[in-house]
Amino acid sequence: MRAGVLCFLSAAGLAALIALSPGRANAEIDEKTLDAAHQFVTAMRVEATLEQLMPNIVAVMVALVTKANPGEGKVAGEIIDKHFIPIFRERMSDHLDGIARIYAFNYSADELRELTLMFSTPLGRKFADKQGEIGKQSMVFGARWGQELSRELLRRIEPELRERGLKAPI
Repeated sequence: MRAGVLCFLSAAGLAALIALSPGRANAEIDEKTLDAAHQFVTAMRVEATLEQLMPNIVAVMVALVTKANPGEGKVAGEIIDKHFIPIFRERMSDHLDGIARIYAFNYSADELRELTLMFSTPLGRKFADKQGEIGKQSMVFGARWGQELSRELLRRIEPELRERGLKAPI
């Protein structure tokens, strides 16, 4: 689970960095498109999805602090809860604005309005509501798949590593 959350966070961070890199961040996004993007992000219930994922993120943070401080999981949890959750909520609008800007960069105002309409239907709302749970399940699956892939890769490359005088990382 931790690996999946870290993978998700890394991928999301990388996507945001690429999408909002200096060349792209400075690209002109008109107010009409940005407004439509914000409406779409609201219709997609991105904030609710992030709230659903927050316990997983907290668990990863607690595990990281506990790894550095074995046996102190309870204290780590208290500290993370005390500081992370308020920061998470304080910075939510920054995240939502960043996501809206990514959509505004990739879609026209008309396309975003059409998407918003789609996500305003019962099926669209259900789709949006399920994204947090689907995200969690996808992270678990992705972590498991990545571990299996890594094991297979290491099995395949181990003979060549040995042949070249290198050790396998296992």
